[in-house]
Amino acid sequence: MLSDALNAYNGDELDAETVKVLAYGTLTHAHATAFAVMAKIDDHRHVLARILKGEQGWPMEPGRADQLYFLAGALRSQLVKELPPSPAELSPSAQQLRHRATGLIVELAELNEELARTLLAADENGRELPGWYVLELATQLPRLANLRGG
Repeated sequence: MLSDALNAYNGDELDAETVKVLAYGTLTHAHATAFAVMAKIDDHRHVLARILKGEQGWPMEPGRADQLYFLAGALRSQLVKELPPSPAELSPSAQQLRHRATGLIVELAELNEELARTLLAADENGRELPGWYVLELATQLPRLANLRGG
């Protein structure tokens, strides 16, 4: 339904507010919120990849808090999808993701500790980060935060 509504508009008529209204009229509240934020992020598919590569940081401006929440959720989803149940099963790419994500979660905790904590909990569908990674984060976060702080 949402795609039909979006396609009914001429590209010039489709601004962020119109997208938001259409999303809230056709999706659940949670999905509409995520979609509206995603629509505001230019090239949203590649933003998290650039953050993971270190080419871009978390959005820190107060007016971009919704984007920070969206991207933190996207990081969490990627970790749930790509980290194996056991650290012994880590591929080289998963090992690299684990290392970079840990640093990003430390940065996120410095920006918004509550948001960083939500990454460790199960999502609305019951999906969780692997237990070994949650334990690793819990033991490493204080040490990493102290190293970054000086």
